[in-house]
Amino acid sequence: MRKKLSQGLLVGLAVLVLICGLRAYVYERRLPALGFLWNNTGGKVYAVHRDGPAEAAGMRVGDVFLEMEGVPVVERERFLRTWEAVPPGQDVSIVVERDGEYQFLVLFTAPMSPQLEGYAVYYWIALVFWVSGVVTYLARGHDRVSALFLLFCLAATVGLFTNTNVNLSFVRWTGALQRVSTGWAGAGLLHLALHFPEEKRLRPLTRTLLLAFFYGPGLLLGGLNTYFYPRQLQGEFTWLFNVFFLWVPLCFVGWAAALLHTIRRAADPEVRRQAREMAAGITLTLLPFAALLVINVLYHMAFHRTLVDVRLAVTTLLVFPMSLGYAILKQRSAWDVEVLVNRGLVYLSLGVILLFAYLVLVIVLGRLWGVAISWSAFVVGALAALIVAFLALVLRPTVQAVVRRLFFREY
Repeated sequence: MRKKLSQGLLVGLAVLVLICGLRAYVYERRLPALGFLWNNTGGKVYAVHRDGPAEAAGMRVGDVFLEMEGVPVVERERFLRTWEAVPPGQDVSIVVERDGEYQFLVLFTAPMSPQLEGYAVYYWIALVFWVSGVVTYLARGHDRVSALFLLFCLAATVGLFTNTNVNLSFVRWTGALQRVSTGWAGAGLLHLALHFPEEKRLRPLTRTLLLAFFYGPGLLLGGLNTYFYPRQLQGEFTWLFNVFFLWVPLCFVGWAAALLHTIRRAADPEVRRQAREMAAGITLTLLPFAALLVINVLYHMAFHRTLVDVRLAVTTLLVFPMSLGYAILKQRSAWDVEVLVNRGLVYLSLGVILLFAYLVLVIVLGRLWGVAISWSAFVVGALAALIVAFLALVLRPTVQAVVRRLFFREY
C-alpha cells in the first residue's frame, strides 16, 4: 500500500512539474518582446536580436539596462507589472547606461516569438529531462534507482525552465524554485550514485551522514541565494551566487568519483564493465557543461561579467539525461531497451533520408513547373507524407489480408 502511494505521489509530482513548465511557457509567450537579453545580476545587455525592437531603438551589446517606463529594473514587482501591462506594438521608454552616460531610447515592442527570444532552449532541454525521468521510472518498474533518477530529472527540469524570462522578470517564487531545485538536482545525482550501478554497502549512520552532506550544502546555498536575491541584483552577495553555481559541477565530479570507486571495488565484473562504460561515455557528455560553467563563474568573479552565454553551457546537457536513463534501463527494465534504441536509430535515419529525398523532389518539381515553394507548406506536406508512410507500414499486413480475401479468395 505504501509503495503504491509513493508511486502515485511521484507520478503526481511529475505531472505537476509538467503543468508548471507549460504554465511558465504560456506566461512568457504573453510578455511583449523587447528584442534584447540582459544579465539579471547587473543589467548588462549581452544580446541584441537582429532586426528586433531593441536594435531599431539603438541599443547595443554592453549597455546596462536601468529603467523601463521610469521603473528601475531592480524593483522586481513594479518592473514585472510594467512589463506585463505593455501590449505588443506599443512604444516604451528605456534608460541604459553606455560609457558612463545615460541613454534614453524609445523601443516599440513586438509579439513574443515561440522561441522566447532564445530562451525556449531551456524548455526543450527541460522537456528532455522530464521525458527521460518519467520513461525510465515507468519502464524500470518503480524501483529505488528509477525513483531517484526521476527526482533528479524533475529537479533539473524545474531548475531549467525557471532560468528564463520568468526569472529575469523577477517573479519571486520562480527564483526560489530555480535555486532550491538546482541545489536538489546536484545532491540527487550524488544520492543516485549510492545505488547505481551498484548498491553501496554502507552502515546506516554513514549513509545518513553522506545524505546530509549531499543535500545540506545544496539546499542551504539555494535557500541563502533565494533570501539574498534582491541584494544580489544590486551587486551585493554576488559571491554567494557564484559559490552556489560552483556546487553543480562539484556534484558532477563527485558522481564521477563514485563511478571510479565502483570500477575499483565492485565484485561483479558486469557491474564494473557498465561503470566503465558510464565513466567513459556519460561523463564525457558532462565535461563541456562543467567546464563552461566553471569558466563562466570564475570569469564573473574576476571581471563581474559573463564570458560565455549560459544557454550554450546548458545545451551541452542535452545528451546526459538520455544517456543515464539508457544506462539505467539497460541494467534492468521491462523493455528490451537495446532493441528499441537500435530500431529507433534505424527508423530515425530512414526518416531523415526520406525527408531529404522529399525536399529534393519538391524543389526539382517546383522549379520545373515554376511553382513557388512555401516552407510552411513543405513542412506540413513532409510530416503528412511520413505519417502516411508509417501508417502504411503498420497497416500493411491487414490490408494485404483483406485484398487476398476479397479479390483472390485466399483465406
